[in-house]
Amino acid sequence: MFFIILPNKKIIKFISSIMIINLIKYFNNDLLINFTIKSNGFFVKKCFLLIKNSFIDLFYYKDMFQLSTAKIFYKYLVAYSIKILFPFSILGFGNSVENGFYYDFEIDFRLSFNILKKIERKMILLLEFRFSNFMFFFNKKDYRNLFFINKYKNDLIDKNDIYIYKYGSFLDFSFDFNFENLYKFYNFELVKVSGAYWLSDSLNIMLQRIEGNFFDSFFKLDKNLSNNIIDHRLLSRKYDLFHFQADTCGVIFWHKNGWIIYQEIIKYLRYIFNFYEYIEVNTPQLMNKNLWEISGHLDKFFESMYFIFSDDDVFLLKPMNCPAHVQIFKNSIKSYKDLPIKYCEFGSCHRKEFSGSLHGIMRVKNFVQDDGHIFCSEYQIQKEVILFIKSLFIVYKKFQFKNILVKLSTRPKKRVGNDLIWDKAEKSLILALDKLNLDYVICKEEGAFYGPKIEFTLKDNIGRLWQCGTIQIDFFIPKRLCASYFNRFGLKQFPIILHRAIIGSIERFFGILLENNSFNFPFWLCPIQIIVLSITFFEIHYSKKIVEILKKENFRVTFDFKNDKISFKIRNAITKKIPYLIIIGKNEVINNFISVRHKEEKNLGVMKIDFFINMIKLLFI
Repeated sequence: MFFIILPNKKIIKFISSIMIINLIKYFNNDLLINFTIKSNGFFVKKCFLLIKNSFIDLFYYKDMFQLSTAKIFYKYLVAYSIKILFPFSILGFGNSVENGFYYDFEIDFRLSFNILKKIERKMILLLEFRFSNFMFFFNKKDYRNLFFINKYKNDLIDKNDIYIYKYGSFLDFSFDFNFENLYKFYNFELVKVSGAYWLSDSLNIMLQRIEGNFFDSFFKLDKNLSNNIIDHRLLSRKYDLFHFQADTCGVIFWHKNGWIIYQEIIKYLRYIFNFYEYIEVNTPQLMNKNLWEISGHLDKFFESMYFIFSDDDVFLLKPMNCPAHVQIFKNSIKSYKDLPIKYCEFGSCHRKEFSGSLHGIMRVKNFVQDDGHIFCSEYQIQKEVILFIKSLFIVYKKFQFKNILVKLSTRPKKRVGNDLIWDKAEKSLILALDKLNLDYVICKEEGAFYGPKIEFTLKDNIGRLWQCGTIQIDFFIPKRLCASYFNRFGLKQFPIILHRAIIGSIERFFGILLENNSFNFPFWLCPIQIIVLSITFFEIHYSKKIVEILKKENFRVTFDFKNDKISFKIRNAITKKIPYLIIIGKNEVINNFISVRHKEEKNLGVMKIDFFINMIKLLFI
């Protein structure tokens, strides 16, 4: 027998052990919105088992401001824990997002899931020390002196006013002064490690990013932990999609099921590109160094490019497709009447990524882009941007992404071209977004040096953000590579190039889809769409006939005629998440019917095979 003292001073007697979650019914319902729990001075989760006399403390969030500042606090707590565990790591910068926080840093080895949990335990320990946290203003000179060793901190010194954040002995910086003492809240977990380019610029070094989720309630945290956010690498092993090997680091071995999904993604994108009148091309993966020098990519991507020395010359594996598409444009004389010309390519690219930045198929050394370039005049920019955005939203809807965030990045301080051209380009992008009635955020001075851009970010089912789509205006490359057309006056003129991608890297998008859906793909994307199950040996002949009929209709169908119980076969098929199960028994053979079952354990009844085929075509094709 033991006693528990609740926050309202009520004492409850228990004869046997009890979990924290079972105590919730004793709390005041007004406090159940945003709270976390302590037992005898230590933070606990719902599964914690009470076996002795305990004092229960309940903490709750007062308002949304406190919730937002709490997320900011935990990004610093991550950084503090990293510096304690790995003193030689170099901290970059972190931020809060809608459902959590992240922090970017440099370290000379790849963080594993076990190390992530070690960092999380260190964060919990630091919470228990109850350090005071406060902020104070620093001028930029003092700031440089304080962080003179850290190259990443110095990159940010000219951004805004700088505040120094202090928690215990830990120092970092912030651009906003908005802090409270929020160390007592424990509704968080670290969920993944990924790669992230410093300042989101692919020309910069790749850092490792620790991402954490912060929950505004005890219940949401517990629900998330119980669901256990699925890693695409675990799903791959479970459903036999792909694998990696140590001797081919950063390159994917696609298995049958994964390759089917991969090809279906490309098949659908090809359909969209054809509809919007793109010309599909294919360009060499290996091109001479001189071309990359002229285009300017060699200077920017030198450390990320693979060099091949052959016949006393130097060749490079392409990291992108832009210069190659310009060569196709230049191969014949072009007139203003030919514009716009739209090239697309599922181009295989190679980039030399650091081993520590690799993350499953989210970050690999060899990947394929749904790359495209629109060669047009200044006056065609707006129209082509509108058409591209329409195609992009069609694709995202097809893949069941509903929440799309749009960002417009304007001219940076260092840029090419005159202000008049930049004014026209930015105005064209703004008018295109306004005509489509899209909400967007303007990010000043975050455009590329060669032109402004629009970026599209997907929000998945668990609130994570993935920047995928983009359209960028380029005044630079056509001049560098001498790509021109004849205008209506018969004079040579440089075209504008619109760099565009809907999903970007197909490998990365595959991983996003996998984690977003947990392999619950729509019918058209499933590697196996239908499975035929025979109850006994005597139905095999009729079952094979059904399989052949379905194959002739181009369905991806398999079968299970093994001598196992039908309940086991059904359970195994549902585990593999095959959408439709066709069960053949004695009655089905006699009456020339099939019995149909859906993977969500919905019995669709008995029907003719022709009726089933027409139903599937009506629903999905």
